Amino acid sequence: MHTAYDIKSEMFAIRCNGAQVARDDFLDWGLRDRFGLVVNAALGGLGAGLLTMLAITAFYDEPTRKRRKWPLYPDIYLFHVGGPWGSHGGFDFWPDRKDVQVSDDPTDVLRAINDRGITHLAVPDGTLQKTVHRYKEPEAALDRIKHCYAYAPSGSVAGADVVITADADGVLSNFETTLQPQIMLDYMAAEVDRNKSLRVGTVAGDDARRAMAYGRARLDEIDRNGPDYRAAAERLAAARDGAGLEERLRRIDVHTALELLGPARVVPS
Repeated sequence: MHTAYDIKSEMFAIRCNGAQVARDDFLDWGLRDRFGLVVNAALGGLGAGLLTMLAITAFYDEPTRKRRKWPLYPDIYLFHVGGPWGSHGGFDFWPDRKDVQVSDDPTDVLRAINDRGITHLAVPDGTLQKTVHRYKEPEAALDRIKHCYAYAPSGSVAGADVVITADADGVLSNFETTLQPQIMLDYMAAEVDRNKSLRVGTVAGDDARRAMAYGRARLDEIDRNGPDYRAAAERLAAARDGAGLEERLRRIDVHTALELLGPARVVPS
Protein backbone atom coordinates (compact mmCIF):
# COMPACT_ATOMS: atom_id res chain seq x y z
CA MET A 1 0.00 0.00 0.00
CA HIS A 2 2.91 2.29 -0.77
CA THR A 3 0.62 4.48 -2.87
CA ALA A 4 -1.02 5.75 0.32
CA TYR A 5 2.26 7.47 1.17
CA ASP A 6 3.83 8.15 -2.21
CA ILE A 7 1.02 9.47 -4.44
CA LYS A 8 -0.75 12.82 -3.93
CA SER A 9 -3.38 14.53 -6.06
CA GLU A 10 -1.21 17.61 -6.57
CA MET A 11 1.22 15.48 -8.60
CA PHE A 12 -1.27 15.41 -11.48
CA ALA A 13 -2.69 17.98 -13.88
CA ILE A 14 -5.96 17.27 -15.69
CA ARG A 15 -7.39 18.98 -18.75
CA CYS A 16 -10.78 18.22 -20.24
CA ASN A 17 -11.42 19.71 -23.68
CA GLY A 18 -8.42 21.95 -23.08
CA ALA A 19 -9.62 23.38 -19.75
CA GLN A 20 -7.87 22.66 -16.44
CA VAL A 21 -10.15 20.75 -14.06
CA ALA A 22 -9.92 19.54 -10.47
CA ARG A 23 -9.65 15.85 -9.71
CA ASP A 24 -12.86 15.76 -7.68
CA ASP A 25 -14.86 17.37 -10.48
CA PHE A 26 -13.34 14.98 -13.00
CA LEU A 27 -13.83 11.72 -11.10
CA ASP A 28 -16.85 12.46 -8.87
CA TRP A 29 -15.45 9.88 -6.45
CA GLY A 30 -17.48 8.68 -3.45
CA LEU A 31 -17.01 6.49 -0.42
CA ARG A 32 -17.91 3.19 -2.12
CA ASP A 33 -16.51 3.81 -5.59
CA ARG A 34 -14.24 1.30 -7.28
CA PHE A 35 -11.93 1.63 -10.26
CA GLY A 36 -11.64 -1.11 -12.88
CA LEU A 37 -8.98 -1.39 -15.61
CA VAL A 38 -9.49 -3.81 -18.50
CA VAL A 39 -6.25 -5.01 -20.15
CA ASN A 40 -5.91 -7.08 -23.33
CA ALA A 41 -2.25 -6.51 -24.30
CA ALA A 42 1.11 -7.05 -22.64
CA LEU A 43 1.49 -4.44 -19.86
CA GLY A 44 -1.34 -2.57 -21.55
CA GLY A 45 -2.55 -1.08 -18.28
CA LEU A 46 0.43 1.30 -18.31
CA GLY A 47 -1.51 3.24 -20.94
CA ALA A 48 -3.99 4.18 -18.22
CA GLY A 49 -1.48 4.29 -15.37
CA LEU A 50 -1.99 7.98 -14.58
CA LEU A 51 -5.77 7.55 -14.51
CA THR A 52 -5.31 4.57 -12.19
CA MET A 53 -3.15 6.55 -9.78
CA LEU A 54 -5.51 9.51 -9.90
CA ALA A 55 -8.32 7.16 -8.79
CA ILE A 56 -6.03 5.86 -6.04
CA THR A 57 -5.55 9.38 -4.67
CA ALA A 58 -9.32 9.90 -4.68
CA PHE A 59 -9.75 6.65 -2.74
CA TYR A 60 -7.24 7.70 -0.08
CA ASP A 61 -8.51 11.27 0.16
CA GLU A 62 -12.17 10.33 0.68
CA PRO A 63 -13.18 12.90 3.35
CA THR A 64 -15.23 10.64 5.63
CA ARG A 65 -12.35 8.23 6.19
CA LYS A 66 -8.71 8.50 7.32
CA ARG A 67 -7.35 6.13 4.73
CA ARG A 68 -3.92 7.74 4.54
CA LYS A 69 -3.46 7.64 8.30
CA TRP A 70 -4.56 4.00 8.62
CA PRO A 71 -4.16 2.84 5.03
CA LEU A 72 -5.65 -0.16 3.31
CA TYR A 73 -5.20 -1.29 -0.26
CA PRO A 74 -7.12 0.88 -2.73
CA ASP A 75 -10.29 -0.40 -4.35
CA ILE A 76 -8.80 -0.88 -7.81
CA TYR A 77 -9.23 -3.99 -9.97
CA LEU A 78 -7.31 -5.20 -13.01
CA PHE A 79 -9.10 -7.44 -15.52
CA HIS A 80 -6.77 -9.50 -17.74
CA VAL A 81 -8.82 -10.39 -20.83
CA GLY A 82 -7.57 -13.59 -22.46
CA GLY A 83 -4.25 -12.95 -20.68
CA PRO A 84 -2.34 -12.95 -18.45
CA TRP A 85 -0.78 -9.64 -19.51
CA GLY A 86 1.82 -9.05 -16.83
CA SER A 87 1.72 -8.07 -13.19
CA HIS A 88 0.87 -4.43 -12.56
CA GLY A 89 1.73 -4.81 -8.89
CA GLY A 90 3.61 -1.50 -8.87
CA PHE A 91 0.19 0.17 -8.83
CA ASP A 92 -1.04 -1.62 -5.67
CA PHE A 93 -3.37 -4.11 -7.34
CA TRP A 94 -3.30 -6.25 -4.21
CA PRO A 95 -4.34 -8.64 -2.74
CA ASP A 96 -4.31 -10.97 -5.71
CA ARG A 97 -8.12 -11.19 -5.81
CA LYS A 98 -7.95 -7.72 -7.39
CA ASP A 99 -5.83 -9.07 -10.27
CA VAL A 100 -8.59 -10.85 -12.16
CA GLN A 101 -8.01 -13.37 -14.96
CA VAL A 102 -11.00 -13.65 -17.29
CA SER A 103 -11.65 -15.21 -20.70
CA ASP A 104 -11.82 -13.07 -23.83
CA ASP A 105 -15.58 -13.57 -24.01
CA PRO A 106 -17.10 -10.08 -23.45
CA THR A 107 -19.97 -11.61 -21.49
CA ASP A 108 -17.49 -13.05 -18.97
CA VAL A 109 -15.67 -9.71 -18.76
CA LEU A 110 -18.86 -7.81 -17.93
CA ARG A 111 -19.87 -10.38 -15.34
CA ALA A 112 -16.47 -9.96 -13.66
CA ILE A 113 -16.82 -6.15 -13.71
CA ASN A 114 -20.30 -6.30 -12.23
CA ASP A 115 -19.20 -8.83 -9.64
CA ARG A 116 -16.59 -6.36 -8.32
CA GLY A 117 -18.99 -3.42 -8.24
CA ILE A 118 -16.88 -1.21 -10.53
CA THR A 119 -18.03 2.41 -10.77
CA HIS A 120 -15.18 3.93 -12.83
CA LEU A 121 -14.09 1.84 -15.80
CA ALA A 122 -11.16 2.15 -18.23
CA VAL A 123 -11.20 -0.03 -21.35
CA PRO A 124 -8.70 -0.37 -24.21
CA ASP A 125 -9.86 1.32 -27.40
CA GLY A 126 -10.61 -0.87 -30.39
CA THR A 127 -13.26 -1.91 -32.87
CA LEU A 128 -16.76 -1.80 -31.37
CA GLN A 129 -18.38 -5.21 -31.07
CA LYS A 130 -22.07 -5.77 -30.42
CA THR A 131 -22.53 -8.45 -27.77
CA VAL A 132 -25.62 -10.13 -26.38
CA HIS A 133 -24.85 -10.21 -22.67
CA ARG A 134 -26.45 -12.33 -19.98
CA TYR A 135 -29.87 -11.25 -18.80
CA LYS A 136 -29.79 -7.83 -17.04
CA GLU A 137 -25.98 -7.67 -16.87
CA PRO A 138 -25.84 -4.51 -19.04
CA GLU A 139 -28.60 -2.93 -16.96
CA ALA A 140 -26.63 -3.60 -13.79
CA ALA A 141 -23.60 -1.85 -15.29
CA LEU A 142 -25.68 1.10 -16.52
CA ASP A 143 -27.24 1.48 -13.07
CA ARG A 144 -23.90 1.55 -11.22
CA ILE A 145 -21.05 2.81 -13.41
CA LYS A 146 -20.45 6.56 -13.20
CA HIS A 147 -17.65 7.14 -15.72
CA CYS A 148 -15.96 5.21 -18.52
CA TYR A 149 -12.77 5.98 -20.42
CA ALA A 150 -11.16 4.57 -23.55
CA TYR A 151 -7.36 4.36 -23.41
CA ALA A 152 -4.51 3.02 -25.52
CA PRO A 153 -1.49 1.04 -24.24
CA SER A 154 0.70 3.73 -25.81
CA GLY A 155 -0.86 6.33 -23.52
CA SER A 156 -2.53 8.24 -26.36
CA VAL A 157 -5.95 7.33 -27.73
CA ALA A 158 -7.55 8.70 -30.88
CA GLY A 159 -10.09 11.46 -30.30
CA ALA A 160 -8.89 12.15 -26.77
CA ASP A 161 -10.74 14.82 -24.79
CA VAL A 162 -8.90 14.23 -21.49
CA VAL A 163 -5.18 14.80 -20.90
CA ILE A 164 -3.51 13.83 -17.62
CA THR A 165 0.12 14.75 -17.00
CA ALA A 166 2.61 14.05 -14.21
CA ASP A 167 6.38 14.08 -13.71
CA ALA A 168 6.83 13.35 -9.99
CA ASP A 169 9.20 10.52 -9.12
CA GLY A 170 6.56 8.94 -6.90
CA VAL A 171 4.38 8.56 -9.99
CA LEU A 172 7.07 7.45 -12.44
CA SER A 173 8.43 4.84 -10.02
CA ASN A 174 5.20 2.83 -10.27
CA PHE A 175 5.67 2.52 -14.02
CA GLU A 176 9.29 1.54 -13.42
CA THR A 177 8.52 -1.21 -10.91
CA THR A 178 5.87 -2.60 -13.26
CA LEU A 179 8.40 -2.77 -16.08
CA GLN A 180 11.12 -4.01 -13.73
CA PRO A 181 9.33 -5.92 -10.95
CA GLN A 182 12.61 -7.19 -9.54
CA ILE A 183 13.16 -3.69 -8.12
CA MET A 184 10.10 -4.03 -5.93
CA LEU A 185 10.89 -7.63 -5.01
CA ASP A 186 14.37 -6.61 -3.85
CA TYR A 187 12.93 -3.73 -1.82
CA MET A 188 10.34 -5.99 -0.19
CA ALA A 189 12.96 -8.62 0.66
CA ALA A 190 15.14 -5.99 2.33
CA GLU A 191 12.17 -4.60 4.24
CA VAL A 192 11.13 -8.06 5.46
CA ASP A 193 14.67 -8.63 6.75
CA ARG A 194 14.84 -5.22 8.43
CA ASN A 195 11.39 -4.78 9.92
CA LYS A 196 10.61 -6.97 12.92
CA SER A 197 6.89 -6.37 12.49
CA LEU A 198 7.16 -8.37 9.24
CA ARG A 199 8.60 -11.50 10.82
CA VAL A 200 7.25 -14.93 9.91
CA GLY A 201 4.01 -15.70 11.70
CA THR A 202 2.66 -12.17 11.72
CA VAL A 203 -0.30 -11.33 9.49
CA ALA A 204 1.63 -8.53 7.73
CA GLY A 205 4.81 -10.57 7.43
CA ASP A 206 3.07 -13.58 5.99
CA ASP A 207 1.22 -11.41 3.48
CA ALA A 208 4.45 -9.71 2.43
CA ARG A 209 5.97 -13.11 1.71
CA ARG A 210 2.82 -14.11 -0.15
CA ALA A 211 3.09 -10.99 -2.31
CA MET A 212 6.76 -11.69 -3.01
CA ALA A 213 6.01 -15.27 -4.06
CA TYR A 214 3.21 -14.03 -6.30
CA GLY A 215 5.51 -11.48 -7.92
CA ARG A 216 8.32 -13.98 -8.45
CA ALA A 217 5.93 -16.45 -10.09
CA ARG A 218 5.00 -13.81 -12.68
CA LEU A 219 8.46 -12.47 -13.50
CA ASP A 220 8.63 -14.24 -16.86
CA GLU A 221 5.03 -13.60 -17.87
CA ILE A 222 5.94 -10.86 -20.35
CA ASP A 223 8.46 -10.98 -23.20
CA ARG A 224 10.86 -8.15 -22.39
CA ASN A 225 12.11 -8.22 -25.97
CA GLY A 226 8.61 -7.85 -27.38
CA PRO A 227 7.30 -4.66 -29.01
CA ASP A 228 4.76 -3.90 -26.26
CA TYR A 229 7.41 -3.97 -23.55
CA ARG A 230 9.89 -1.95 -25.60
CA ALA A 231 7.31 0.73 -26.36
CA ALA A 232 6.38 1.06 -22.68
CA ALA A 233 10.04 1.21 -21.65
CA GLU A 234 10.77 3.92 -24.24
CA ARG A 235 7.82 5.96 -23.00
CA LEU A 236 9.08 5.79 -19.42
CA ALA A 237 12.65 6.62 -20.50
CA ALA A 238 11.41 9.77 -22.24
CA ALA A 239 9.51 10.73 -19.10
CA ARG A 240 12.63 10.22 -17.00
CA ASP A 241 14.62 12.38 -19.41
CA GLY A 242 12.42 15.34 -18.55
CA ALA A 243 9.39 15.01 -20.78
CA GLY A 244 7.17 13.74 -17.97
CA LEU A 245 4.25 11.43 -18.65
CA GLU A 246 1.20 12.44 -20.65
CA GLU A 247 -1.92 10.29 -20.92
CA ARG A 248 -4.60 11.04 -23.47
CA LEU A 249 -8.01 9.45 -22.84
CA ARG A 250 -11.47 9.62 -24.35
CA ARG A 251 -14.56 9.79 -22.20
CA ILE A 252 -17.20 7.34 -23.39
CA ASP A 253 -20.62 6.21 -22.22
CA VAL A 254 -21.30 2.83 -20.65
CA HIS A 255 -22.92 1.44 -23.81
CA THR A 256 -19.73 2.14 -25.78
CA ALA A 257 -17.53 0.69 -23.04
CA LEU A 258 -19.50 -2.56 -23.15
CA GLU A 259 -18.78 -2.80 -26.87
CA LEU A 260 -15.03 -2.54 -26.20
CA LEU A 261 -14.77 -5.54 -23.88
CA GLY A 262 -13.02 -8.66 -25.09
CA PRO A 263 -9.83 -9.35 -27.07
CA ALA A 264 -7.81 -6.60 -28.74
CA ARG A 265 -9.16 -5.36 -32.05
CA VAL A 266 -7.61 -2.75 -34.31
CA VAL A 267 -9.23 0.68 -34.28
CA PRO A 268 -10.44 1.57 -37.80
CA SER A 269 -8.32 4.29 -39.41
